[in-house]
Amino acid sequence: MEAPAVHGAVHGAVQHVPEAPLALKVLAPLPIALPLIFSIIVLLSPLYKKKIRFRPSWAGDREDWWEWGLAVAVGGAVTFATIYLMAYGFGNKYLINYYPWYPLPGEANYFSLLIDTISSVMAFVVALITFLDLIYSWDYMKGARGPNRYYSEMLLFLASMEGIVLSGNIILIMLFWELVGAASFLLISYYWYDEIIGPNAVRAGRKAILVTRVADLFFLAGLGALIALAGTGDILALQHSQELQFQKWLGALALTAILFGITVGAFGKSAQVPFWPWLSDAMEGPTTVSAVLHSATMVAAGAYLVARLFPLYQEFIVYNLALMDLIAVVGAVTAFIAGLFGAAARDIKKVIAFSTMSQLGYMFAALGLGSLLAGVAHLYVHAFFKALLFLGAGAVIHSLEHVLHHPYKARDMFNMGGLWKYMRFTFAVTLIALLSLIGVPPFSGWWSKELIIESALYSEVPHALLAGLLLTLAAGLTGFYSGRMLYLTFLGRPRWKGHVHDAGSAMKFAMGVLALIVLVSGPVIVTSLKKVIHPEHGLPKYELPLGNIALTLAVIGFVTPILYYLIAGVVERGGIIRKIWYPLYKEFWFHELFHAVANFWAYVLSKAVDGIERAYTAFLVSSAFAVGRAYAWVWAVSVRLADEEYLDVKLVDGFARLMERLGRKLLELQKGDINLYLALSAAGLTILMFVTLILLFGVGW
Repeated sequence: MEAPAVHGAVHGAVQHVPEAPLALKVLAPLPIALPLIFSIIVLLSPLYKKKIRFRPSWAGDREDWWEWGLAVAVGGAVTFATIYLMAYGFGNKYLINYYPWYPLPGEANYFSLLIDTISSVMAFVVALITFLDLIYSWDYMKGARGPNRYYSEMLLFLASMEGIVLSGNIILIMLFWELVGAASFLLISYYWYDEIIGPNAVRAGRKAILVTRVADLFFLAGLGALIALAGTGDILALQHSQELQFQKWLGALALTAILFGITVGAFGKSAQVPFWPWLSDAMEGPTTVSAVLHSATMVAAGAYLVARLFPLYQEFIVYNLALMDLIAVVGAVTAFIAGLFGAAARDIKKVIAFSTMSQLGYMFAALGLGSLLAGVAHLYVHAFFKALLFLGAGAVIHSLEHVLHHPYKARDMFNMGGLWKYMRFTFAVTLIALLSLIGVPPFSGWWSKELIIESALYSEVPHALLAGLLLTLAAGLTGFYSGRMLYLTFLGRPRWKGHVHDAGSAMKFAMGVLALIVLVSGPVIVTSLKKVIHPEHGLPKYELPLGNIALTLAVIGFVTPILYYLIAGVVERGGIIRKIWYPLYKEFWFHELFHAVANFWAYVLSKAVDGIERAYTAFLVSSAFAVGRAYAWVWAVSVRLADEEYLDVKLVDGFARLMERLGRKLLELQKGDINLYLALSAAGLTILMFVTLILLFGVGW
């Protein structure tokens, strides 16, 4: 079977990695270490904040100014550090080994950081979005309980994602991978104390960590087998491992199985089919958390992992296209299904969440089709416009909560409408984000989506055309739910009563900067990446204008719901429309299926544990009874013997009689016989002399 045409061969095969400059060695750990250290300092702020005597004028009467100030300062410092890393790493490759930290029989395994094009750009994207999100939080999180906990967990989130991005060792990636999951659990459950949101937030956090843990079992198994075969966890060494080359005699099946486990872990983290149910529930956290989680951190980690290990896929799947085909098809199916769910959702945050799931499907499809360039370009571009989309939705929700006085009502798009008159700035930046999401030229999303759909025409994977068609249909669905969201939120008549206001100054600043980035990020990122990740393809296998068709469907999909609501009005429909809408709204009851499966296995596990506990208890009780019976028998026998005076007569009295007889025999020696006394004295003296001579001279005298 032929190998896939690789549309993303990294410029220059890595044979020799140059020595990193001293400044780079010093600054490279900063994006990880600085937020990690300050997350602890911020968390402990209630212990020392009262001792701080000064208060800046901009803080007003806010009590969370210290935590916010520290978090923003750290976010800014990390952003500048990643700019420095990007200046060195873009188009280059530096592996910085700090110290050996775990032994393996193969090559040395160092605590190492890998600074190259893919990692340096992603590190900058993560830092910048988190920095702007922290600025935005000044207005959005006003009055929230436990600001030290919120900002500490956000810094932990930043540190762990930067750790995944910059790590040069796959074991180190695994450690930060789990840390990202822990941070996401804490942030999704942040509103645990709220009477309305609290129970759902706790359940959502628990579901997120449990569903992703199931996928992580495959990830850990694949990772362990990979390191066992190669004898190293170093990413660059894995790509050129002679041990893995030798293992090819096992056939492609063994290495495909290993990479399949790693891929399943990536699917779980990025909410791909069938691991998506945790994603929409994760909207119970603050919208600022959703903005970071869905754009540049947790859900992006899965796609980044596959892109990071892409040379490994490229090198060792040349005999078997099944895994690459699976990645492409799962990504395309996810993009399509998420589009259906987004078209039916009423919660504005869930619409954007399903758009994240869909766009991640595009990224996985691109990587499965063999296009590293398209996959990483969309990963970077999507992060900016998705963060902007969430922050725009956050501004809407923040304003409506003061009118509707209920967190879930403020998120229901059927309670919105007509907001463009009152929130013009938010409307403008949200429109920019939506047009980028749809992929309308010249907005940023078009630049990377065009590459992805085009890659389906050149790929050698068996179901490339099917993936391309599904991605084309998903583009139409993206346009549909984007147009529906725009109309229900900002256009038409207001379906609320009261006074709403536009975003605050901090929120406007963050959204304004992101909007400017979104306007220019598409051409800048794609054209820059093409200089270092060269597309390598010949003639297309299929002569189909999928790009034009996708753009046409996206525009038609965007206009259709706007025209529909203009004509028919915004009311809940019955009949055939509801019959089509409701299964999509319920996500084909997949949540219920997951809960049933989870409850079944929880029941099985509880029964198994109960059986083990009962058996163990029975063993302990029977053992205790046996010991007790033996002790009772011994005691009874001893008491009975004592009662029959056996011990007294035979043992105690017998010993006394023996001593009496011995005394009488010794008494016979004391009769006053002088001859006996002299004989005994001479014998004693002789024995004493012999003993003395032996002690002085030994037995050889």
